[in-house]
Amino acid sequence: MKHSIQSKRYKVVHVTTELSKYCIGGIGTVLDSLYENRNQDELFVFVHPDGMQKNFYEFDDDVIVMSISEFLDIHNPLPFEADTVYVHNYNLFEMHRFDKSTKLIYVIHSLIPVEMTFVNTYGDREEKNFWKAVNIADELVVVSNSEKSTLEKIMGNVGYSPKKITVIYNGVSQQEIIKKDYNMKNGVIGYIGRLDYRKGVFQSVKEWKDIEDFKLILACGGVGSFPPYYSNKLSNTIESYAKNKVFPIGLVSNERKKDFFRKVDALIVPSLYEPFGMTVVEGIVNGLPILATRYGGVKEILGKDYPLYFDPCKKGDLKRVIALYKSMSSIEIRKLVERNIERVSLFSEEIMISKYRGET
Repeated sequence: MKHSIQSKRYKVVHVTTELSKYCIGGIGTVLDSLYENRNQDELFVFVHPDGMQKNFYEFDDDVIVMSISEFLDIHNPLPFEADTVYVHNYNLFEMHRFDKSTKLIYVIHSLIPVEMTFVNTYGDREEKNFWKAVNIADELVVVSNSEKSTLEKIMGNVGYSPKKITVIYNGVSQQEIIKKDYNMKNGVIGYIGRLDYRKGVFQSVKEWKDIEDFKLILACGGVGSFPPYYSNKLSNTIESYAKNKVFPIGLVSNERKKDFFRKVDALIVPSLYEPFGMTVVEGIVNGLPILATRYGGVKEILGKDYPLYFDPCKKGDLKRVIALYKSMSSIEIRKLVERNIERVSLFSEEIMISKYRGET
């Protein structure tokens, strides 16, 4: 519901660096869902990098657009007041800029696991900004119980006192559950998501040299748009291990995304680390069987007894699970998909929106 910005106190404000077409991955999907279903008493603030002009960004007139410096400048009064402010990026914390009645919540969409330090992965500045956000926020939100356990462990290791940590699962619209014909296979397995070392894409491409009968389509938000290192590494890995078997098609969205889900037989989620697993839920809602790792939030979606788990770091395990999937009858695949559809009712858009509004 579109509404104009008013000089008033809002019930909920979301502050984000990803919204609408200026996003990629699960964070953008979540923020777009919250934005498209906003109420009159909800406001969205889009914060862009310094050096970019505001008029570069195209939004409806009910989104406040600010640069990072503008948002963090304590001498620059913010153009809104709120009961609850959700900040979706750890680089947007400098101090608690709101009155005592405002609850400031840091939403941690992706938490680096304990064995991967911020220093080695993102640099010392990013590590400091993360802990600054944790320290300043009144409460923390994570996207799975797995992330909550990891965060509690990290905070304990570095001596931070416990804070209230709430789990709000990401949600996907389930108004239309797609029914597929499992009697026909196109010989295509698909991956959709970031081109990122944590997503297990490179390991899967290497393993694909031993896969017969199935092509792998990579709808990567990264080919041609992420740092050249990842794109070049992917091209070289395909050339060395799986030429004519693996095909990157770049980022897909909207109708292209729907077309992608229609054309693949199954979805592969080979993540080495997965805070939630938005693509798992999207694949299920689109009627696809899922070949997945059991890391992070994925196990909370698919359950402990799911038969098509594999270990992307164990040589031959991907080949094993694809052979198992290939051996399944259309009836067995349909039952598996129906079982998954029952489970994803917990991860609906409606439940997620209600929790962010503080209604449940």
